[in-house]
Amino acid sequence: MNPTRGTLNSLTRTLLLALSLCLGTGLLAQAPPPLPKAVGGDLLVAPTRLVFDAKLRSAQLTLLNTGSAPATYRLTYIRMEMNPKGELKEVPSEGPSVAEEIIRYAPQQITLEPGVQQTVRILVRRPADLAEGEYRAHLLIRAVPKEDAAPAEVDPKEPNGVAIKLTPVYGVSIPIIVRQGDTPTTPGFSPVVVAREADGRTLVKFALQRLGGKESVFGNVQITQLNPGAKDVRVAEWRGIAVYPPLPERTMEIPLGGLQVPSGSKLRLTFVHPERGSVLAETQFIAP
Repeated sequence: MNPTRGTLNSLTRTLLLALSLCLGTGLLAQAPPPLPKAVGGDLLVAPTRLVFDAKLRSAQLTLLNTGSAPATYRLTYIRMEMNPKGELKEVPSEGPSVAEEIIRYAPQQITLEPGVQQTVRILVRRPADLAEGEYRAHLLIRAVPKEDAAPAEVDPKEPNGVAIKLTPVYGVSIPIIVRQGDTPTTPGFSPVVVAREADGRTLVKFALQRLGGKESVFGNVQITQLNPGAKDVRVAEWRGIAVYPPLPERTMEIPLGGLQVPSGSKLRLTFVHPERGSVLAETQFIAP
């Protein structure tokens, strides 16, 4: 058996369990965890972010077909930039970027039978004169439509008698980051503004900042209600939040969910490491 392929096993069950927790958890303002990620409902990809430091030269992605039919997926690079709201948007590219030149992957197209997984090998080749900094590429994993796939929508016939068939194409992009040299960045917060909206919602507004250095920041944003003499209460959490260079900061608005936070409550805003849970930045504010 090909060592990069296999039927349902413990890793498969772990991925499925993680995804079910992602979809089934409704914790306050929590965003989905970064592992795994679904493509069109029939493909799981893990991990959903790769970072290569000076010591790491290779890694792998695991793709798992959870559907009931064979499926083909094509891998290509896509150029993406983050706007001040933290949204990643595709932008035109003129030739490969530095990251796309030094990050290689194989295979470039995969057909998976139902319940079968396969790995994609990622390899980084750093030139000797590579300048210090962070280099980022986005690997797009896109489903290849079947020729006999049923159309998602058929437009009425045009006057010339031509019918237009629209077929959905699903895909997901995975950021791959290469860090060269020692250029750490410290995360931080702008002053917090708490606003009670006309519809009764309470929004916490702030900017997550990149302070110094050339690297991106990545972690989980948490808001905790501090209760002296009693147990503190987590009232909101957004996972897998990033700020990519050259953006210095991204604005955020976090609803406090269905919990009623009394006026005058002391709240703590933290940015924590997604794996270790260590606090990378924090500030406190008062609910109006």
